[in-house]
Amino acid sequence: MFPRRRWNISGKRSRAEPPPSLTGSRASKLLQWSFLTSLWSFHRVIDRRLPKDWDADLPAFSAVDGPMATRVASGKTIAILGSRLPEMMGGSADLNQAPTPIEKVPEFRAGELGRTQYALRHSRACHGRHPERNGLHRGLIPYGGTFLVFSDYMRPPMRLAAMNALQVIYVFTHDSIGMGEDGPTHHTRRTTHWIAIDPSMVVLRPADANETVAAWRIAVGERRVPLHCPHTPGTPGTQPRQISGIPAGVPLGAYTLADSPAGAKPDIILIATGSEVHLAIEGRDRLATEGVQARVVSMPSTNLFASQSDDYRENILPTGVPLLVIEAGATLGWRSYIGPQIDVIGVDTFGASAPGKVVMEHYGFTVENVCKTSS
Repeated sequence: MFPRRRWNISGKRSRAEPPPSLTGSRASKLLQWSFLTSLWSFHRVIDRRLPKDWDADLPAFSAVDGPMATRVASGKTIAILGSRLPEMMGGSADLNQAPTPIEKVPEFRAGELGRTQYALRHSRACHGRHPERNGLHRGLIPYGGTFLVFSDYMRPPMRLAAMNALQVIYVFTHDSIGMGEDGPTHHTRRTTHWIAIDPSMVVLRPADANETVAAWRIAVGERRVPLHCPHTPGTPGTQPRQISGIPAGVPLGAYTLADSPAGAKPDIILIATGSEVHLAIEGRDRLATEGVQARVVSMPSTNLFASQSDDYRENILPTGVPLLVIEAGATLGWRSYIGPQIDVIGVDTFGASAPGKVVMEHYGFTVENVCKTSS
């Protein structure tokens, strides 16, 4: 028989006894199996290997689930992945009102080992708590959530994670001027751009619940680089895709979400990220009534799209077709990234304090302005 012993948080070795109902050889086999299973899991984690089917049957949301903020979908996905991956450990500043709500995940407490996943409660000191993620990378899969604007306090640990290719997952929320009344101090415009240009850093800005699930699949499966996943504070809904389920195009960085009629070359391509993808869909429908055939491309990751083959990028963004980008952030980088034939609906000021819908309309994030700019 292999005796099964466990180290508790105080450093003392404790003995695990079989349930009172088990005796003799049955108890011996149970302890032997438990020991071997624990040993295999330990070596798997230290070797940074994921178990088989770790990403099987992840949730696929539909219109029946109703509108859902991407940060809420993120929390649901974390709960499922955490039940399969005990090496996942993370949390946010306040788990009771977390930027990324985490369902049914116990807090890490002294003397309580053996759970499937742990959530860490932190203070709001972003600079202080995120270096801890770098220290947890060996074997564990650390993640942490906060408002995107607070990433300004986290640049040193994020830069170190990128330099050392550590698998650290940064889950940022409230990523645009849509925060409304919080005003310019909390509005982010260029933050995603400066993170995206860091070597080894991969940025994903999912548009809805299903793209969020796909983003987590990339974040956990990619073992070599830090991931930055900004999420919306509101409830953008679920994309009206023709094919239900988790979109296969997210790992490619960009994909065609809605196209012009079969065989027809689009008159214009609307590129959008995050919650602005929904505005692009509405703009496409309005343009169709005006006789303009538009393609909508969801681009959750410019990093990943830039790494694809020339053929794939040409297929998504064919040369000679006018392009219009819709993103509630700085326009810096888009024109040099895609070309001179592009126009951008973005934000190049510090934002404003007003209800989110009012702020978005003020900066031109309306169907009317999309159609006007497209003409």
